[in-house]
Amino acid sequence: MKRIEEIIAREKETLKIHEYAFVDAKDIIFSQEVRTICEKKTCGMYGTSWACSPAINLSVEECRNQCLSYDYAFIFTTATPLKKKYDLEGWLSARVAHEAVTDNVVKTFRREFNDP
Repeated sequence: MKRIEEIIAREKETLKIHEYAFVDAKDIIFSQEVRTICEKKTCGMYGTSWACSPAINLSVEECRNQCLSYDYAFIFTTATPLKKKYDLEGWLSARVAHEAVTDNVVKTFRREFNDP
């Protein structure tokens, strides 16, 4: 865990991470209710992001089991200034930017831990 923390501390600015934390994997809540809400396309993002269903292609229980094979989860935020409170175009742009940061975090972890 210490090595990962050192990598993130070193790369935080380059990666454009605003805030981050490590949480115990066992503390993550997995909910069929959330999956059902996703399937109803409530937020409009269903099927448009690798982080959402159906791209995950695992049941909630399978996701839970996979995540619990790790001791910790790394969570982070990015920050994007918006022109106004309900700046839909800005929100969409921020989502694209956040997903790019996520891709770069994955690349950094894979490079540092020799995991293609």
